[in-house]
Parts: sequence; C-alpha cells; structure tokens
Amino acid sequence: MHDEVLMRYYGCGLIAPEALKSARFLDLGCGAGRDVYALPQMIGEQGFVVGVDMTDEQLDVARTHQDHHRDAYGYAKSNVEFHKESIERLEDLPLDLASFDVIVSNCVVNLATVKLEVLRPAFNLLKPGG
Repeated sequence: MHDEVLMRYYGCGLIAPEALKSARFLDLGCGAGRDVYALPQMIGEQGFVVGVDMTDEQLDVARTHQDHHRDAYGYAKSNVEFHKESIERLEDLPLDLASFDVIVSNCVVNLATVKLEVLRPAFNLLKPGG
C-alpha cells in the first residue's frame, strides 16, 4: 500500500469476512482510501470497492494513488472508485440500490448526528442477504 495512504489512516482497523471473491463493497467515510485499497486484495480483480468521503483533501490523496494500487495488485484496471458526499446523503450518489454485498465504516457512522439518516439509505444499497 502506498505510504501516503497509510500515513493518513485514522481508522480503528478493518473488519471484513474472508472468502469474498468478486464481492462489491461500500466504504463509508473512506478518507484517503486505506480500507478501499486493502479490500481488493481480498475480493480479487472481479470485485469492486466504492469509497465515500466528504473531504476533498482526503479524496485527492485516495485518487492520486489509484493507479499505484492497480499496478501493485497486477490488475488490468482499477476496481475502486471514490465519491465525495456526506454519509448522511448516500441517496444523492449514483449508486444502484441493492448492489453491495458488504458495507463497512471505520468509526465514521459514530460522527453522524442522526444515525438513521446513514443506516436507512445504506441498508437500501445492500443486496438481499448483504
């Protein structure tokens, strides 16, 4: 993982189930992308990870290193993307309902004043059984 991404990591660790080949992940409050870039190693080239953050500076770092991680993992194309938005406004993003297997948030939901404004739209983005 790129050093700049690691240096800007403010989370508490990554919890993800094993055996997730080809899974689609959504990371709420992705910051500089540490978890977004850790997950492709678990899900493989056919999986996909979307990171959402509201901070331009963090997203600039994450996007700057997208090609680095694609090359480091030996993937033909990047399988991550980043969107700028508050996690309380997920419905404003161009994300398909029922399209994610797993949603992770490394302590960021704790910062939301009204948790249901995050959890209801997040639930709608999960696939049945996600």
